[in-house]
Amino acid sequence: MSSGPHVRAALLCERVLEETDRVPSLIRVIDRFLVSGLAASMSGNLYTITSPLIIAPPQYVVSFFLFLAFASGDFVGRKSLRIALFSEATPDAPQLEGGVQEVAFIKDGGVNIIQGVTLPLATLGRYWFDVTLDGVHVARVPFRVDAVTPELTAALPGTATP
Repeated sequence: MSSGPHVRAALLCERVLEETDRVPSLIRVIDRFLVSGLAASMSGNLYTITSPLIIAPPQYVVSFFLFLAFASGDFVGRKSLRIALFSEATPDAPQLEGGVQEVAFIKDGGVNIIQGVTLPLATLGRYWFDVTLDGVHVARVPFRVDAVTPELTAALPGTATP
């Protein structure tokens, strides 16, 4: 039986604040993006889509932070972290894979990974990030990208129909 590391959190949010004490505050946890077309700003890209699986030019751009938190438990050492993006259109082949990042764990310690992401996407639908440590799947972070429609806007909390 493995004694660590363990996933404490794996989610998407609009913003992550980290004060001098290194404790994160997660602002607006999200799992759905409503888009109306290609966004103007693409500054700060940490990921770029280079896969031949995406043939159409990007129509939508979503930006967010991927937040991962691990507790080391009894594990001491390094693990290779890999994050890959999948979609319902190509569930068996990643549309995007980030580089391998080495993560160091100390006994009974914690590690937070805060990754800014800007994704140009060609299609709407379901997407997810698969997270692996040393090739072992440890988390899946799903999200959905939908087009803004009058019906959807009317169904959202806090909106009124004219």
